[in-house]
Amino acid sequence: MLLFLAGNALAGEAPPKLSPPEKAKLAGTVKDTFKAKCAKCHGPVGIRETEKPRGEFDFILDLPRLASNPRLIVPGDPDDSKLYNMVADLLMPDDVAGEEPLPDKEIELIRRWILAGAPTEKGTAAVMKFDCRTTKKLTAKAGATAEELERNQFSTRIEELPRGFFIDRCWIVQGTGKRNCLRQKVDRIEINRKLKVKKFYVFNSQLNVQLFPDLTSLTDDGVGGVQYGTCEYVSR
Repeated sequence: MLLFLAGNALAGEAPPKLSPPEKAKLAGTVKDTFKAKCAKCHGPVGIRETEKPRGEFDFILDLPRLASNPRLIVPGDPDDSKLYNMVADLLMPDDVAGEEPLPDKEIELIRRWILAGAPTEKGTAAVMKFDCRTTKKLTAKAGATAEELERNQFSTRIEELPRGFFIDRCWIVQGTGKRNCLRQKVDRIEINRKLKVKKFYVFNSQLNVQLFPDLTSLTDDGVGGVQYGTCEYVSR
């Protein structure tokens, strides 16, 4: 049984009761707003044409990726979502973007979209899938060298599937060059909404993986080994 625990969460406004088609329509309208007002700096083309990108990301039109980024969106909680606060406080779009601040109706549209869970254009919740490349590995005896990290390519993957969340820990098998992965099903997820940290637990092996808002990770294998990583969202 998968358990979700929200740490430091406050009871807020109830999400709107929308059908999947209504969620899809809402997502499509929000995407149109992003395309018209935000993609100039935060789109895959615009951010590369700007000498010093005004934004920290270039995927404003990729709603699943946007909604899966805890640094920008907390589904169901607009007030705790950086993206919403930036537009609500009229900080974005800024003067450099050449756009006027969003009108109240468009700010409210973004708020309602996040409150509804930040659905995709399909009317469903964003599916999480992060690949976290290990940048530092420690064991009870020693730490891995840079050469060992490069040779073994250790990584941790957090993936949401229809039957639940799973953790894959992967590495290159020396001598064969093949990539091997150990998959384990997540038993519990804790969400600290104040710190925007998600923690995934596997009970039988005492494994836990923490995903931080800057998309770094910390994997504790339960037997004295720790891996630090940098994560990237994987689109499907």
